Amino acid sequence: MVSQIIMAKPRQFIPQWAIRSLQWIILIAPLPFGFSSPWLSPLFFLLLATWMVAVRPWATALPAIPGYSWLLRFATMGVGLIFFQLIPLPRAWLEVISPATLNVLDSLPMAPIKWHGISLVPGHTVMAAMSVMVVVIFFFTLLKMPFSLGTVRRIAFAVGVSGVVQVVIGGGRMLLPGDRFFWFFYPVENPLTRELMMGTFATHTQSALFLSMGIMVMAGVLAADAGIFGPRGTGPSNGRDWIGILKEKRWSVIGLAICITGFALTRCAGGRWIMIFATVIFLLAWVYIKFPSHQRRWLRWVVLTAIIFTAMAAIQRARPQLLTAATGQKTFVRYTEPMKNMASDFAVLGTGAGSFGAVYPLYDETLRVHMTHAPNDWRQMVIETGYLGMLILILFMLLYARGVLLLWDGRRNPRVRAMGAGWVIAAVLTPGFAFFHYPFRVPGLLFFAALMLGMAVRAMARSGEENSRAF
Repeated sequence: MVSQIIMAKPRQFIPQWAIRSLQWIILIAPLPFGFSSPWLSPLFFLLLATWMVAVRPWATALPAIPGYSWLLRFATMGVGLIFFQLIPLPRAWLEVISPATLNVLDSLPMAPIKWHGISLVPGHTVMAAMSVMVVVIFFFTLLKMPFSLGTVRRIAFAVGVSGVVQVVIGGGRMLLPGDRFFWFFYPVENPLTRELMMGTFATHTQSALFLSMGIMVMAGVLAADAGIFGPRGTGPSNGRDWIGILKEKRWSVIGLAICITGFALTRCAGGRWIMIFATVIFLLAWVYIKFPSHQRRWLRWVVLTAIIFTAMAAIQRARPQLLTAATGQKTFVRYTEPMKNMASDFAVLGTGAGSFGAVYPLYDETLRVHMTHAPNDWRQMVIETGYLGMLILILFMLLYARGVLLLWDGRRNPRVRAMGAGWVIAAVLTPGFAFFHYPFRVPGLLFFAALMLGMAVRAMARSGEENSRAF
């Protein structure tokens, strides 16, 4: 019996080497993996899978989020749908399930085949399926990791440091001569290098998303240090107290200031509105927690209404980017009609994950612009996985949002509330940016989306709250 206790004890908390290795992954994820690459993407997901296999014996914590079993079911259905697109089916079955697939296959310059999967480009779908599976497993692995608040804080600092590195590299590309500076990270000639802060990402919008996640996570750290998410009357009472806290936590303040400066230099209009939305949520959460618990029942509906209207305003301001696309000649090309036809022809199960770039030319005979991806990830997901895949994702997100809100509302520790608010709002940013961009195609951003979702739960887990002294 004693030997069993001794053997089980090391698995109660995640070892230091596992935390440090995750911090290094956070640091390097935006560097060579900050843009879509056919050979770097598998390398990154292999690295992530290796980390998960190594730490799997310590993934013994109870899932803290309400509705965990249903989250697991929806995630399994989403991954299963993509793999189902690869299963070879007879032509008769394929005609019943997805008749548009046969029409497209017959129009291609290839010999007629008797068996084919629903995916029109199986090679790309295999890679997409493996990537999604690794990210989903990573998310559920984080949910079961026994992190203390001290560990959550160290991971948050790793995100902040990674953001600072991006600003330093982006500033160097803007100020120093030569578009191929830092060529190891992004060896592509880009005329916007000196105009916008991009770091090692392919576009300024991707850089803005990453920096905005770092801003919200570090804001949660500072709010936790200040204790402002406690009941009414807690936190710094005057300017002198604030100055003392800012001096004591000067490295957090400096990191946050650098990330904010980098975000401003990206000049991302859509990202600016999404950040306004995120800031409003953060402030509403701070106001909400100041009221007694018996008054929050009616107040939560006011907060929810304010969040919905703010989100609608942010999306409306970014809406022009959903309707047009800029080409190299600064002209605007309408591509809505071909994508509408693709979505209607493959409404149920889609064309296959990762197949957009190969299928789009079949629907746009003019080919006025080379479209390797849709202008935003939500539209591309409808085309590639159908409305069934979109429904699964929406249900997963709604269930997750309900779970983290119940979890956050039930915490009493001000530090837990503050850290949780930072991580949760950082997790909201990626689907927000996906309304006018394509972050899910970038391995580094896909990793950070899963990291934010998982750490938002672990930051508010009771195991972390009980170890708040380590904070």
